[in-house]
Amino acid sequence: MFNEKREEEFYELVGQGICPQCGSYLVIRNGKYGEFFECSNFPHCRFTFNYDENN
Repeated sequence: MFNEKREEEFYELVGQGICPQCGSYLVIRNGKYGEFFECSNFPHCRFTFNYDENN
């Protein structure tokens, strides 16, 4: 998906709970396929990221 450096930066942002697209907070939601991160600024920002406890 990302190159190694980009992935490291991405996980650092997600770990801080900040949306990399708009800077709002990320929240954990439950969906049909399990938990995922979603931007708290939805629907203006549609950033989502699958949450996997094993990673």
